[in-house]
Amino acid sequence: MEVVRANGLEIAYERVGEGPPLVFVHGAAEDGRVWQPQLAALADEFTVVAWDEPGAGR
Repeated sequence: MEVVRANGLEIAYERVGEGPPLVFVHGAAEDGRVWQPQLAALADEFTVVAWDEPGAGR
C-alpha cells in the first residue's frame, strides 16, 4: 500500500502488474480492498490501481 499526499489529503492506493492501466474506484461505505480479487486476476496483463477515496479505508 502506497500513500500520495496532495492538497492536505493522504490517499492510499495499491498498484500491481504491468501493462495498460486500469483504475478501480470503490463505492460508498467501501475501500480499495473490495477490488483485491480483480487486482490479482488482472495484474498479469495490466497495471491495476485501486485507491481509497478520502475519508474511506486506510
